[in-house]
Amino acid sequence: MPRHRSLGVLIVILSLLGGAGCSGGDGDATVDPAAPGGSATSTTASSEVTPTTSVPDLGAAETVAPDDATLIATPTWGVVPANRVDVLLGAGLGRADAEAVASAVGGSVVGSVELIGLFQIETMGTSEADLVAAIDIATSQPGVQSAGPETQLVQKQSECTSTGPFADPHYAEGDNARPYDVIGLKNAHDIIRASGIETKKVKIGVTDTGLMAASTEIDGSSSVAGLKPTDGIGVMSVDKNGVPDMGGLNHGTCVTHVIAADGNNGGVAGVASVLGEKLEVAVSDVFDGPVPPDAEFGGTAWGGRTLASLVAQINGGAKVINMSLGPIKPEAANAHNNEVYRRFFAKVHELRPDVVFV
Repeated sequence: MPRHRSLGVLIVILSLLGGAGCSGGDGDATVDPAAPGGSATSTTASSEVTPTTSVPDLGAAETVAPDDATLIATPTWGVVPANRVDVLLGAGLGRADAEAVASAVGGSVVGSVELIGLFQIETMGTSEADLVAAIDIATSQPGVQSAGPETQLVQKQSECTSTGPFADPHYAEGDNARPYDVIGLKNAHDIIRASGIETKKVKIGVTDTGLMAASTEIDGSSSVAGLKPTDGIGVMSVDKNGVPDMGGLNHGTCVTHVIAADGNNGGVAGVASVLGEKLEVAVSDVFDGPVPPDAEFGGTAWGGRTLASLVAQINGGAKVINMSLGPIKPEAANAHNNEVYRRFFAKVHELRPDVVFV
């Protein structure tokens, strides 16, 4: 493995994950190169993390998931609530303007993401015709940039089998270790451990399914601070036929393994596990919506809840946030949702350029 490639990975790890010169930590401890295999990763997960530095707050994000009883199947948007219109207002407009739009459609504001001027309006609608009419009225109101139904996001999964070429015999078989060989990850970890370089605290967010208690890689913990049993801990991921996949875990757990699995317990290792006790992962479970009949994988998330989760993670100090999600398929019907996320990412970049979305 060329040395420059390993050093490149080292630089990426340090720059994205709290290395020397990065903000967000106290920097008062170092990785112990004398510890067997380096210091073990201590990973916690929570939906709220206390910031360690003064950074711009992203404002309130309080959204309401639709009632399952209001869901209807439409040829344009798939399964959506008949009584919910999401409105994106122009710059400088706020709740009072959203209330005026709600009045025009005979509804009320039930949720918002203030950062981007997104407001959830609940109406008395019960059919697709009611929904279309409400969207048309909302779109025609002064200051409304875009309006549409609250749509679902689905997991965009890939096989979660190759998560670290360290201790697990699995990585000695065939090309299983190849992805990490390509980026020189093991060499980068070795350089960090051997150099004794100062590392700083880093918080990573995962917006996905809840972390499963069955995992033995995340500090061997059977419970996760900040997540309640109702958040989906222990809910196994299944494919479109209802067959368990992902090695009997779920997607959010596997993603967290890729990031932070304990590399010293004889199993897989995380990309950032070399940070040891300086690493913290906040896992937000958002996939609790009904599964559309044409979804490739199980589990859906409502857009409003997903945005609120991202705001909470950023306000809590997360600097790198993983989101394995997206619309069911690329099509023109996603235009409103695309504009919502485009504005969200642009606004976060403006206020918090130190935050990276994956």
